[in-house]
Amino acid sequence: MVIVEVTAVLHGLQFALDMGFINAILESDSKLVIQNIQQMKGNAATHAVAVEGLRTQVDSFWVEDASTKVLGVVDSDRRFSHPP
Repeated sequence: MVIVEVTAVLHGLQFALDMGFINAILESDSKLVIQNIQQMKGNAATHAVAVEGLRTQVDSFWVEDASTKVLGVVDSDRRFSHPP
């Protein structure tokens, strides 16, 4: 059942991103899901890749280029993790 909850959370968060929300409140009764989301700070790029993969209907491979959303997350994570 954790997979179902995680899938619902991912779709909800993707919806919030698509709507342009900057902040969102996430509630869940699954302690495991919440703990994993809280630990995702350093894993934002991997999460973005997973979300992009869920959105596509065909297999795809990024060798030299990544999606614009993933590149944006990586750039944001780099700026947030390493202040000037």
